Parts: sequence; C-alpha cells; structure tokens
Amino acid sequence: MPYASMGETWDALKCSPLVENPKTLGDECFAEEGPAGGVDDCDDGLFCYYVNSDTNVGTCIAFCSGSPSNPTCDTGTICTVVNDGVLVLCRPACDPIVQDCDPPGSACYQATGTGSFTCIADKSGDTGAYGDDCQYISSCDAGLACIAAAAVPGCTAGSCCTPFCDLGEPNDCPGAAQGQVCEPYFDVPDPGYENVGICAVPQPKIQGGSRAVTRMGPDHEQP
Repeated sequence: MPYASMGETWDALKCSPLVENPKTLGDECFAEEGPAGGVDDCDDGLFCYYVNSDTNVGTCIAFCSGSPSNPTCDTGTICTVVNDGVLVLCRPACDPIVQDCDPPGSACYQATGTGSFTCIADKSGDTGAYGDDCQYISSCDAGLACIAAAAVPGCTAGSCCTPFCDLGEPNDCPGAAQGQVCEPYFDVPDPGYENVGICAVPQPKIQGGSRAVTRMGPDHEQP
C-alpha cells in the first residue's frame, strides 16, 4: 500500500492488513491512519482515495493492473503512475472544462503521462485561485491548472494557477489584456480532448508535448 514514510507525500510502499468484510470498488471507505497512512478497509487491489482529511472517509478505487510497460484499467478510467511509481491508480476520465468529476473532493486535472485528464483529489485548500502560486498538479482550484510562471501575468513564483479554456470559444482568459490567449493544452491530445486549452501567454514549445509544467512536475501529488 502507498504511504508517506516521511513528510506528507506518498513516497513508499508497505504491506497492510486486510480487514474482514472489506469494502468493494466504489464503496465509501475509511483510511484508519489518514490519507497517507497506507491502512484502509478496501479489498485487496483497491485503495481508499479522495480521502477527506478531517473525517478520513474516501472512496475505494482500483490499482492499475497489467505490467509497468502496459498498465491497464477498466473502461472509463485512466491509469496514472505518479510519485515515482508509488501511486498507481485507475481514476475516472473527465473533462477539465466542464469539471464533471463525481468523487467528493476531486477535480479534473492532467492524467500524468497521457494526453487525457482524470479526477484527482483536490488539495488546493484556501489557495488555488487564478494567479496563486502552486507546487503540485492538484494545488489549483477546480477548473485551473498549475503552469510555468511566464505564462501567467503577475506570477511571482515558479508556477501559478490559470484556467482551462475551450479552443473553440472567444478569448475570455483573465489575463487577456496582458497577452493571455487560449493555448492548446497538449500538442497531441488524446481523442476527445482536442478542444481543451489553457489560458497562457504564448511560450516556446517544450519537450513532452505539454505547456502545463508544474514546479514539481506533473508526476507528484500530495495526500
């Protein structure tokens, strides 16, 4: 099970006890030692995620199956491998413009290593509005992404939050007067995401196909 061996980020794996009559996929679950404790009442192959840090209640979701080179998930979910391979989860696909995630406490963010988006636990807290500095992929409010500072007017940190946008709609970006436009989020998006853009001051393209670069990189998440 993923857990935090030090600090507040999933960074290691351990064997945890399996409870009697464990919860099944999609059930409400209880993370006994908190979101990053690595102990919950989900069945084998499942993980208590989207955990409310006040109540330790979340939802059982599946770990990815298959192999490291070819991970698989059920239809409608996407395998994301984050935190240096510690967190390997099947999470629902979603639309970042509509923000149609169902799990409580989640928002639609980039699915690491893909041209898609998935429902990730929203850890923005009291920050995460447009122009706020950000560190993790889930540090911004629902509907916003964490991108390099140069693309967000007035950003004084390494990266800041800015809204997703629809490439087919007029430019209504909050920094339009300072040169922000709706830029394609991915150079090569997965099918269904061709219209997804990000409000940004145009920047030179970077390796990896995405202009949405977080300070930590989009492969780290915080419980």
